[in-house]
Amino acid sequence: MFHVQRIVRASAGRRLTARGTASNAEAEKQNVSPVQRLHVSDALIKELPIERQSLTRGLAMDKFEKDFFIYPEHQDADDLRNIEGFVKVLRDSLQQSVDSGEIEKSGTLSEVVKLALDRNAIVSTLVPSAFQGLGFTNKDKIRVFEELSIDFSISSMMQATNSAVSLLIHFGSSEQKEKYLPRIVDGRCRPGFAYIEQGSQAPFAEIYGSGQQLLLEGKFKAVNPQSANLMFVFALKRDPVDNKPKLSCFLIDRNELDDGSKWDGKRDGTLGLKAFEYGDLSIRCSISDDALLGEEGRGRDVANELVASGRMPFAAAVSGFAKRLVDDLSTLCNQTPSTATENTVLASSSSVQRLLTHLSTKVYALEAVTYYLGGIIDENMPILVDIESALMHRLARETLKECVSAIVELSGSKGIEIGPRYEKWIRDISTLLAMNSEGNVTEEVAMSTLSSWAVTNYSHAKSSIQRFFKMASHEKQLANPKLKHFIAEHAHPSLQDAAQELEFTMSRVHAILDKLIAERGKNLEADYASMENLVRVLQNNLIMVAVISRATRSYSIGLRNSDLEIFFATQLCTRLSRSSWFELDALSNHFNLLKLNPSLLSAGRAVLEMGGYKIENPFERNW
Repeated sequence: MFHVQRIVRASAGRRLTARGTASNAEAEKQNVSPVQRLHVSDALIKELPIERQSLTRGLAMDKFEKDFFIYPEHQDADDLRNIEGFVKVLRDSLQQSVDSGEIEKSGTLSEVVKLALDRNAIVSTLVPSAFQGLGFTNKDKIRVFEELSIDFSISSMMQATNSAVSLLIHFGSSEQKEKYLPRIVDGRCRPGFAYIEQGSQAPFAEIYGSGQQLLLEGKFKAVNPQSANLMFVFALKRDPVDNKPKLSCFLIDRNELDDGSKWDGKRDGTLGLKAFEYGDLSIRCSISDDALLGEEGRGRDVANELVASGRMPFAAAVSGFAKRLVDDLSTLCNQTPSTATENTVLASSSSVQRLLTHLSTKVYALEAVTYYLGGIIDENMPILVDIESALMHRLARETLKECVSAIVELSGSKGIEIGPRYEKWIRDISTLLAMNSEGNVTEEVAMSTLSSWAVTNYSHAKSSIQRFFKMASHEKQLANPKLKHFIAEHAHPSLQDAAQELEFTMSRVHAILDKLIAERGKNLEADYASMENLVRVLQNNLIMVAVISRATRSYSIGLRNSDLEIFFATQLCTRLSRSSWFELDALSNHFNLLKLNPSLLSAGRAVLEMGGYKIENPFERNW
């Protein structure tokens, strides 16, 4: 029998020194290594070069840090064996206990599933060892969530718990951590939180009164509105000085409410994720200063971290599900007779092969990025990962959409009879996409990159002659970028072309940002189409770095099917580099024939103003 206790990490000596993480002094006191926040703002360290602090920001400024091209891994072989043993036991346990049909029918997890999760100490893996948890690293938690995606209701429930733990670690006082984290481990505390999208103006609760006599009241959407006994609530309180409402986060302990308090939770019906509890919570209770999470008036920071902390578990769950889907579809295609060609199976169809090419390479990219990001957070590197986690979230959503497309395409036009599990998966994915919406990720990533670029590279206005020669330089850099970092020296020889394409894209992005900021400045904030173009290129860069470094490591140590990884990486980088070139071409607009980006939104705007599709029939006559 595999012992869960063997997984406890000896990683207390690892330190992340970037601002926005827990302080080292506090970490030493609590005997727990600092945990990286996934959403920070203005946290760059001036003393360090930008390329050593943020991968994406560095690439956008055409700066290269070779350490980012070393794919992270377990430094201790025992750690790797331990997590592999843990995951194997968990996988076997879930396969024996999880009946998705029964979960769908009952709308809740069965006692057998709950027992399996408890015996495998899943919640403990999310909590630091200083608070009676197992203190799993990010790499290890990714593997756990890949297995939990055997049913998205299970992974979504654990994702919510992980977010609650993250908020307590980053914003909770010492008393709040010591009180609630051990209770989460042993099951006495069941967390829930007000549902909020990053950047949204969702309905918030309100705080009335002053001093010690405070009343919190409100109705809002929440996760676990009925079953939770610890709720993270966002509430507005008017500042006594300027009378402006300020958002703060409060911990409401249901077990400590008095008789006059109100806690009325109502669960909503959803298209999928039938065992995941989501609905309305109407609450009214007295609170004290001890209930405040973090600083007063900093509720937006807590809300942003709440959203960001769910991105890695979400991406890991999507990666695990998508890999199983590829296996399932491959088996079906190899066993199902083709309706187009006699005595053949679907697997021989070129269209099926093309579809699975797109799906499998997308899954490979997501898996590479997720483990890459989790690994570099675990390393002793002073890094910011706010942009990278947002890009990973976009990629995970794209992968889910690709999964739905593959299911529909193969089960429909290719003659595979759709089974109940496919129908459930489509509904679960639809609900999962709604619950993990993109929000304002595009604006967040674009503006963070642009502001960092401007702070680092901005120069004051130049003369018209200087601008003319600068424009000519931009055109030359776009059309014929030069190699200066020689990234290919850090990759496998077979990936030379892929590494060079990445370097060319870095050079072009830097030139485009220089031109955009010089010509348009703050007006870029209102140009969503340009921001979308830029974010697509930044996402492509992140994928290329992850797959190049992953494939290089795999081939260098002789992993099974490493030659296929080289092929995957080459194909991905070729396709992504061409995509980036198209996006940058649209951004540069150097042909001056068409102002492309402003026109991209005009059709949608016109449809909204007219209230739908109001184009006349093509055979209509103007009598």
